[in-house]
Amino acid sequence: MAETGERFSSSFDFMLFVVLFGVFRYSRRKGLRMVGCGLEYKDIETFLEIVRTRNITKAAENMFLSQSTISNRLKHLEDGLGYQLLYRAKGQRLIQLTHFGKEFIPVAERWKNLFEETLLLKEKNMQILRIATNESTYYEIVEPFLKAFLRAWPELKLSLQICDSEHIYDLVEANLVDYGFASYESARNETVSRCINTQKTGLIQYCENPAPIKKIHPKDLDITKEIRYTGGHFDTFNSWYQKWFENPYAFHMSINSPHAALPLLKEFGGWVLCPFHLAEVLSRTMSLQIYELEEPPKDRKIYLVQRKDNGMKSLAIGKAFEKNLMVYLEKMEG
Repeated sequence: MAETGERFSSSFDFMLFVVLFGVFRYSRRKGLRMVGCGLEYKDIETFLEIVRTRNITKAAENMFLSQSTISNRLKHLEDGLGYQLLYRAKGQRLIQLTHFGKEFIPVAERWKNLFEETLLLKEKNMQILRIATNESTYYEIVEPFLKAFLRAWPELKLSLQICDSEHIYDLVEANLVDYGFASYESARNETVSRCINTQKTGLIQYCENPAPIKKIHPKDLDITKEIRYTGGHFDTFNSWYQKWFENPYAFHMSINSPHAALPLLKEFGGWVLCPFHLAEVLSRTMSLQIYELEEPPKDRKIYLVQRKDNGMKSLAIGKAFEKNLMVYLEKMEG
């Protein structure tokens, strides 16, 4: 046992060895060649889904993948095993397994189950959730959600960054965070994004004796007194500025943090556009008059951003995070 302990630094390493060794022994017994033992979880999962549905088209639909991706994964698995799993014929509606394909089903199921168990073991020692969000989404969605979520996962380690939306995409693409919350959609090769919420836009000004929310029309605003809140590329805002101001770029200052704009508002006056909920948060730290715009820009969309190969999806913590987030957002809308 001492020798085993020296070879394997964790139970995760040992269990993974057992899984791969079992597949290797099975392959040797069947006279198969193992090309680098190149088995991957996604390939095994795809094979089992094809077996379950008996149809490649249906398997692709269930896994939200293209048929070519399904076929490529199956081919990669067959190359790793060195043996054909399915018969292929044009116009064939239902798949037909080879003799080895039939025998490989219970092996694939055991492989998948054991691999998932190893991930759970690994997760116990690596429960770190990495999030990046812009400031407005942090106060409106991320902060209140995390308060509830972390009570259910008290041992979870959290890494949280607040930054501009563009940088959020960079962090996700580089696999430096697991989930990003951004205020616009960006086409990146390694990321996927989906709209999860919208934000209405309000206006704030410093005021020693603020009244309840007032209304204001864009034509009554002096753009040379604007402190512009930046942090992304917002086409809806650009078109709004162009509609109401002769020179959309005649603003006084620009800053990427509404909180940082508050001292400037107090010192120099002027106004800032920001999400309505954030305006209410800021009004608790400084005397601000909040305005509702009579002709506002279109609501800003909030996107959840992930890598296409986000490993958190296969872990319990990732599944719980996404499920609880969707439930929380549904309650917000209700």
